[in-house]
Amino acid sequence: MVENPEMEPVLNNDIRSLKATLISRNRIHTEIDLFENHSKPNLTLSLKDSDGTEISRSIIISTIDQHIEFMMHTRVADPKYPLTLSCETFIDDNQPLGSKSISINPPA
Repeated sequence: MVENPEMEPVLNNDIRSLKATLISRNRIHTEIDLFENHSKPNLTLSLKDSDGTEISRSIIISTIDQHIEFMMHTRVADPKYPLTLSCETFIDDNQPLGSKSISINPPA
């Protein structure tokens, strides 16, 4: 039997959406949606303050879920706003497949 590469499913390891909800000054509820047909990518999430200092980081290895949500906690009690949350998908180190970043404004 000859394999036809056109018949193989296309895997989409990009990020469909990235959301963050500020729960308190040092807790951020984070939601990531991947496309349905992905190949279990790794995720790296980085939260930086307005100076570009990383104040929180999470790594999820070989995620099988399409929707991921969890709480990120900052390393500082009173971070400098606005914050930037970045998410990157990858299979092999140093070879990103997709990325998204969003801004998080200070509480009202």
